Amino acid sequence: MIDQAIFDRLRIQQEKLMQLADRSDLIEVEVVDPTPGWPAEKYIITYRCKGIARINHDREPEYSWLHRMEMYLSDDYPVTEPYLKFLTPIWHPNIASTEPRQVCTDHTKSWWVGKDLDELVEKIGEMVQYKSYHAEWVAPFPKDLEAAQWVLDYAEPRGIVGKEKPLDESPLRSGYEIYQGDQPPPESQVVAEPPRVQANKITLGSAAGENAAIEAQSKRIELGIPRE
Repeated sequence: MIDQAIFDRLRIQQEKLMQLADRSDLIEVEVVDPTPGWPAEKYIITYRCKGIARINHDREPEYSWLHRMEMYLSDDYPVTEPYLKFLTPIWHPNIASTEPRQVCTDHTKSWWVGKDLDELVEKIGEMVQYKSYHAEWVAPFPKDLEAAQWVLDYAEPRGIVGKEKPLDESPLRSGYEIYQGDQPPPESQVVAEPPRVQANKITLGSAAGENAAIEAQSKRIELGIPRE
């Protein structure tokens, strides 16, 4: 027998994640091992933004623009936060650089029953970009002590990262406003190139015949017109 409340919660969260992917050129969402007739409980999230994969022998950062994370919703979700694990190398005070590469989200402040998954995914993307990090050895304490010490002793003094200096300032979620008549959109909202086809459209099984619609949508965005 289907638990309607759980079903609805999972369905709404899946829709919010797909909407996030639609509104982002840097985040892709893939459903993994779906159960027929039931909303997704496992995802692969891909971030295409600048982050640090590791440091070399000279303590210099080695950057990466591709980061993949597994997100699994347990039977206790949403009472407990999702299980999060990075599948690609990552160097961040609040993400373990060694197995199991889990993420510290400071759940006492950042997780509650009504928290939406798209907000959580966006927040972790900001961590990858070093827009958000906690390196000091005080509560809630870093997940990766070595990475935290590197940030404090090496990265911050050399201006590699800082509380006001992220690695990547690119917005993870795009937004477009409506402009009437012949009024042109501001330069900040003119896209130089049409966004690539989002991974979630492929994941959800869009037919080849939808390519024209996707291309048309890209043209709308290029002109500063909001997504439909």
